[in-house]
Parts: sequence; structure tokens; C-alpha cells
Amino acid sequence: MSNLSDYKLTISTNDNLSLTGNITTTQDITANNISATSIIVNGQTLTATGAVNPDYINMTTSAVVSVAASGTDLTWDVNNGSSGIAYSAGKFSLTAGKTYHILAEIAMQQFSASGYLLVELVDGTTNALIGSQTLSIPYNTGFNEVNNPTLDIVHTPVANQDVKLRVTGGTGGLTAQLRGGGFARMSIVQLNPTASLSAVSTISASGNVTVGGNLSVTGGVKKSNRILTTTTSLTIADAGGFIQFNGGPYTVTLPNPTLAANAGIGYRFWQNTASNITLSTPAGAFFGPSGTTTSTVVLAQATTRYWDVWSDGFNWAIFGIKIA
Repeated sequence: MSNLSDYKLTISTNDNLSLTGNITTTQDITANNISATSIIVNGQTLTATGAVNPDYINMTTSAVVSVAASGTDLTWDVNNGSSGIAYSAGKFSLTAGKTYHILAEIAMQQFSASGYLLVELVDGTTNALIGSQTLSIPYNTGFNEVNNPTLDIVHTPVANQDVKLRVTGGTGGLTAQLRGGGFARMSIVQLNPTASLSAVSTISASGNVTVGGNLSVTGGVKKSNRILTTTTSLTIADAGGFIQFNGGPYTVTLPNPTLAANAGIGYRFWQNTASNITLSTPAGAFFGPSGTTTSTVVLAQATTRYWDVWSDGFNWAIFGIKIA
């Protein structure tokens, strides 16, 4: 998958999701594991390791299964691989709301007489027809076998549902055998599986993560600290973290507070130096309890060690915690 835009994303596994690109979305995010080179959500790129794992099952028969036109469930005894879909006594358990591609290749032999059998995908409890396809399997007098007519259905159950293949009719009194030896098979694969971030143990991102709704966490939100020792221009990437001033004096330039991307960002400064540090802004001014109403403000180490500086989208509001 290369691009994904404006979709709901849900992740329900405990695997890790590593992100190397940007995520921006106003939609919910739902999937098992995700593997993509470029997923676009509202114009931004999501890059993740892993894979979206669909539910699937593939079964064949090793031994023949006797069937009759009067009605017989087809059963399978060799599971060639499965995940997320349970099988028991001919029935496959599907999950509500998931879409499945159901493919069956039927092979019959040892017809008791000339005639035909009808095979359909039905509900595992009521035998009600699912989809609109009915296989008509006629007796081939030359070889007394019929190989590989195909049933191909896409189905989305509205409630959890067991499904099965069943001989539902045919020539009265006719019997036959579902061939063994792998000649017949049943395959079910989930289409368009979704992913959920709800149970992911670890998320690693080197780019931006933007959430259109609320972000709730049960643990902490941690950002690495930064230590400055010389003239520096800060960016939005430095926002929200703990920044320590060492050495000096020097000037630290903040981003433009009037830019939409910078509205609401803030910085926390610890003045661990005997020197004064000057803050500068390329637009707007410094307001608030420790403001100057100009484009620069000197952080006086002798009276204040800790500073909060926040953008309101127009200017910087600066607050200082004074020392005795």
C-alpha cells in the first residue's frame, strides 16, 4: 500500500508501530500491523514498519466426503494455514463488520447416476443462501468426475456468523463424493483489514504526529532536554521541552509567533548560568508578567532562574519564577 487518505484507522495488536514520516489526520486511526512506504492522511505522510495482517484460512480435503442431493454440508480436514478465522465441522466463523473474499474450488467424483448437484455458500445455522451464486455440478459420464468449478463471493456479515458450503439440491436421489487428495479447496481472506493504535506497546516517530481530536495517554509524555551554550535559533521541534542555558551571555531567537504552525507552542528555560541571556523574536513582541512589549527581553539571572514563554499566535507571553 502506498497512499492512504481520509480513512479511519484502528490497531488492535500488541506489536510495535515504528513511524519514520509525518502523520496528520482529522480522522480516527484503526489496523493490526502496518507496513507502508507512504501513507497520506489529509496531505501528510505516514511511514510505518510492520504489516496489516488480514484474517485468512485455506483448507482442503485429504479424504473423500460423501454427499447427496438431499442436502449435505461439505467438510474439510486439512488446514493449510489460518489466522483469525476458526473452523469446526464444516463451519467457518466470521466476524461482524469485516469483509471477506470467499473462494471455493469444488471437485466431485463417483456420481451414482446421471444428473447434477447444486452447491451454495450458506449460513452455518439456518442454511440460508449467502450471496447469489449457485454452482451446478453435472455428472461427466466420460470420467465420472467434475473438477474445479469455482464459487467466488465477497461477504460482509452484519453480525458474527458461521458460514459453510453445502450441497443444497440437485437430481433427486443422486449421491457423489467430494474428492480428496487436495482436489477441492476452500479459502477465505479478509479484505481491507484495518489497524488500531489502541494496544500498540511502542510508537517511534522521527517526523511530526498531528492528531485532529483529543490525545489521551495513561503514561507520561516525555521530550528530551536541550542544553544551550551559545547563540541559537530555536524551532518548533524544540517546543515543549526543557531547555537549559549554560555559559553566556548570548542571544536565543524564538520562531515567528504569528505563523499558524507556531500558535500555542511554548518553551521552558532554566538559567543555569551567572550570565544574562537575551530572547529575541523575528515578529511580534514579548508580553505578559515579565514582558517588555518589544522584540527582545533580557533574562536577568540575578533575580529569575526559570522562564515559561508561550505563543498566542501573535506575540510571546513570558512568565518568570523569581528567586529570593
